[in-house]
Amino acid sequence: SSNKSVSNLLLYGEKIYIAGRIDADSYIISSNMDGTYNTDFNNDGRYILDVGGKTNTIDQLLIVNNIIYAFGNSQASSTSVYTTCISALNIDGSIAAFGIDGSSEFLNTSSNPTVLKVIPKENGKMLLIVGGDFYMINRYGNPDTTFGNQGKIVNPHNQSFTSCAVASDNGFYFSKFKYLQTTTQMVFYTVKINAEFGKSTNFGSGGEITTNVSYPKYSEQIPSKLLSSADGKLVVAGTVTRYPNPNVPSIKNQDYVVLRYGDPSVLSANNDNSKSEISIYPNPAKNIISIRSKDKILKIVLFDATGKLLKSFTGSETKQINVANMTRGNYILKIYTKDKVTTQKIIKE
Repeated sequence: SSNKSVSNLLLYGEKIYIAGRIDADSYIISSNMDGTYNTDFNNDGRYILDVGGKTNTIDQLLIVNNIIYAFGNSQASSTSVYTTCISALNIDGSIAAFGIDGSSEFLNTSSNPTVLKVIPKENGKMLLIVGGDFYMINRYGNPDTTFGNQGKIVNPHNQSFTSCAVASDNGFYFSKFKYLQTTTQMVFYTVKINAEFGKSTNFGSGGEITTNVSYPKYSEQIPSKLLSSADGKLVVAGTVTRYPNPNVPSIKNQDYVVLRYGDPSVLSANNDNSKSEISIYPNPAKNIISIRSKDKILKIVLFDATGKLLKSFTGSETKQINVANMTRGNYILKIYTKDKVTTQKIIKE
């Protein structure tokens, strides 16, 4: 009769590790590849993380150097304050030498407490992304006070997010839903933060992109997962919901949606080796951009900062492009020659 859920699944050393929740307690279960319990883990393959009087959740599970780290939060039933927690176990299920008795609590918050991502760093440190803000924890489970302001860097967008992915240039993508200012309609909202924890201004407009799936009109648009690729593509998956009759909320139409964006900073970085063979000038430009290449240009394709195709150029059009009527901002050119495709960023002043 217990309420059970699974939040994480890992494969490590031919063993399966599952994290989740049973009623108010979090658990870690380890099994062999044949589905039987791994009795080398805490004798019976199970470990219950029981923080007395609190509801516990595991958001992320990480295994580094035979240490199992569980990242999540706990909440006392009589309060709205969440405590971000880290628990550490040895690979055999015994308590690891970490924090106090294998656990550490470092953040109390009434806002979004979800641990979105954990990134191992040098010297046993770990970068935690909690609700969108960044926290550096040392090997002992304490805040690394040399990082940011006493171990914390606030998300420059000053917002809380529900999903996160790491870009191939070591930046960070975040997504959530937001309300349009003029309506109560939810839309997809995605931002990028660079590796120095500032806004990535090459991404969208000022580091953010708002996407409204407007046909048919959906009143709720909620992103769930992010996935980034090494070639500068970002995929956002979520759900969209429309209520045909606002007076009957039980009747609704719901669909899945997948959005794909291009990241100019990653796209251009992936083609640094080709820049010497193709020249684009002036860049930034106000009116005309000239393109020169030692190889014959077969086609040029122009994209906006979100990866949306704007126009293709062939023949004599590939020598000069008129950008006078384009909106100020960042754009991407894909230049096709016989043997390669070169991607370069241009800026319209």
